[in-house]
Amino acid sequence: MQMPFNFINHASEPQVTTKLNFFKPTTKHAKVTRERQMHAEEIITRLEAALDARLDITIQFNVSFYTENVYQLSGYLTLSNNEQLILHSHDYKVSTIVWPTSIRYIAFNN
Repeated sequence: MQMPFNFINHASEPQVTTKLNFFKPTTKHAKVTRERQMHAEEIITRLEAALDARLDITIQFNVSFYTENVYQLSGYLTLSNNEQLILHSHDYKVSTIVWPTSIRYIAFNN
């Protein structure tokens, strides 16, 4: 059975648009607001303070030298036996090696 052309009305459009929105690509992570790039002295003093007092911090990293994309992790810092900085996350219960050259911004969560 073929439906007449005038049977389609505007009431059916929201259903079509919601079905089409299902196929749009979505981002996996929430967008991070990019903070200003800190100077090396500021980064070093904040890293030392975070290591000494085992403070809860948020570190923002540059993804690469070629893009303006950033990501951030939260947790507390420790030093490994190899003298590497390790960030222990509270949220995901994951430990991540921190490369000091990629740090953009450090904020204390207290």
